[in-house]
Amino acid sequence: MKSYGRQALLFFILFLATFSVFAGDSQDYNLAVTRAALHVLGQSPQPLQLLKGTYVNMVVFTTFSGYKLTDKALTGTIWVTVEPEIKKLCAEYVAKNKAYLTTHQLNIWIAQLLGVSANKVDKRRFVVLRIPVIQAYYGTPAKDIGIFRPCADPRIGPHADGSPICPERMNPHAAIAADYKTWFINTSMAAYTLNGGMPWTAYGYTYNWNPQASQAYGISEFVILKNTPVRVLANPFNATTAYISAAQYCS
Repeated sequence: MKSYGRQALLFFILFLATFSVFAGDSQDYNLAVTRAALHVLGQSPQPLQLLKGTYVNMVVFTTFSGYKLTDKALTGTIWVTVEPEIKKLCAEYVAKNKAYLTTHQLNIWIAQLLGVSANKVDKRRFVVLRIPVIQAYYGTPAKDIGIFRPCADPRIGPHADGSPICPERMNPHAAIAADYKTWFINTSMAAYTLNGGMPWTAYGYTYNWNPQASQAYGISEFVILKNTPVRVLANPFNATTAYISAAQYCS
């Protein structure tokens, strides 16, 4: 009963804050943060992407302007999705709505799908990164680099033990690194606030905060640690830059 009371109080406070302060896209986004904080969502209704092989192409929709084609390692930890999942979805969206779709509308739609804020959305661009498939935070990871899934089980590939991908609770007997448990706690505290937070599902998929979406499930998401080796791929329409506009990427 006490736990239920605390949860109800938290919801009431966040509900009031959301609807008394924010409007429009911000209101929708902060409602998503509230729902994510209360874990209204559950495990993914669709199979999550599994990373296999030696290398994988990851994509980030970012305002960061520092990516260079000559980069050899990431300069910061980043949240990403795996190609071609988002490219397929946004290309379908553009094809369906191209008669009236504006650049801003497309950018908003992508931000909603990825569970990121609409703040400065028109400054966001895609960058495609070629990343070695190195598991971070599980077993005996190679140094402090690699990829992990931001959920209760950070494994990025198939589970040899048959356990579920992104379960509801962390298995205390699993070979999960202590650093990951610290990361998980710190990220929970940072994400679930209405001032600079994010609707982190903690189930391995992005929170689609588009109010017209049929479900909150977005797409599979991963995190790549700082200093992980990288090859920054060139814009296929302009080989001198890594940055790809939403219109170009979704064409």
